[in-house]
Amino acid sequence: MAEQSQQQTQQWASLADRLNPNRAAFDANLKASWKSLPKKERKRIISEDKKAIAALKSRATSQSLPFIADSDDHCETSHVAYMHVAPILSYIATRIGRKCK
Repeated sequence: MAEQSQQQTQQWASLADRLNPNRAAFDANLKASWKSLPKKERKRIISEDKKAIAALKSRATSQSLPFIADSDDHCETSHVAYMHVAPILSYIATRIGRKCK
């Protein structure tokens, strides 16, 4: 029971993420036991996963705004993307005689 409560407080991850060793949310115990789980249990887990994904999708699309929104205004650039462009920006800055911050 305590383990289930702990799992609920963690950030949700899809079943695909939990079964994929290349993902941050990989669950080695689930992966190891997946094939030995009864078919009924696997179906229940898959069904819960599909419901959670559907709930997340509907939550993201059901918000109404009092103005016309451009979807590009709601994008965020990841830190990794900035790390990818930092070297070229640094190069350009030195070429035009500016200091990098």
